[in-house]
Amino acid sequence: MGTDVDLTTEVLACVVQSGFLSPLLLFRWMFVILLSAMPWSWFFGLRKLRMTRLEATIAALCVHSIHSWRKFGLELDAFQEYGIFTQAYGMAIFPLAAGFLYQHVVYNSGSRNATILLVILNFTAHAFFGIYLGIVTAVTLVVDLFTNPLPFARKLSSPSIWRAVNVHFISVALLSWWILPLLKNFNYIGGLPWKNDSENGYKFEFVLRNLLSGEMFDHGRKFPFITLGCLAGISCICLTYRKNDENYHFTEKQMLFIWLGSLFAVTGFLFLGRNNFRSAVRLDTVS
Repeated sequence: MGTDVDLTTEVLACVVQSGFLSPLLLFRWMFVILLSAMPWSWFFGLRKLRMTRLEATIAALCVHSIHSWRKFGLELDAFQEYGIFTQAYGMAIFPLAAGFLYQHVVYNSGSRNATILLVILNFTAHAFFGIYLGIVTAVTLVVDLFTNPLPFARKLSSPSIWRAVNVHFISVALLSWWILPLLKNFNYIGGLPWKNDSENGYKFEFVLRNLLSGEMFDHGRKFPFITLGCLAGISCICLTYRKNDENYHFTEKQMLFIWLGSLFAVTGFLFLGRNNFRSAVRLDTVS
């Protein structure tokens, strides 16, 4: 494995040094390959979440079709205009990391080492996606405990908790060379969600209006097909809470929908920002 990597590095170095391929052109080709592979990474990641081929295919085809009223860095035109290449790498790796993590924690399937590798790659590609993957893990554990029919005392010793702790403990240990300097210079890091008052977020009414009007996912598009798909998915999630099993066991599909709905709710809450949350708390206190 190491020999293959060294050989690949030497070949690339020879190609660049010979003048056959300039470093800038090589960089651009790597970015083109990344963008071309991104729908496939989403497809395989969503398949790890136990989605059907049709569901994963439709979602993967929409990856490069997202257009928001503000370029958050998850859109194709944002990659092209802003040049936020590390965020593009994070967006390509994130679905694979989330999928492997979900199947390993919930179903104890898949490779633990591959999961750890993807978690590390996801974090080093872009810190935002690394932090968000931690939130994904927390939501996964909460949903797993909620859908587990065992008594609450036994839920706390669930193997899924230990699998999640094991993966993240090893990942953080291997990332310590990067995390420790990051924490040491934390005051100089800008843009982290909820870190400063400047990351105010958006008011709930504004977010809801942009979501329903199509500005969130289909800005400038006459037919907001991604928004309609999102609203249809939310409807399916709401209907999923009905238990059809006489033993009150949740099926894989029900658990997936509950997980997606919970993650959507948590993401929306974080999207509001710390100041809006603080204002809401103050209003409740006054009332």
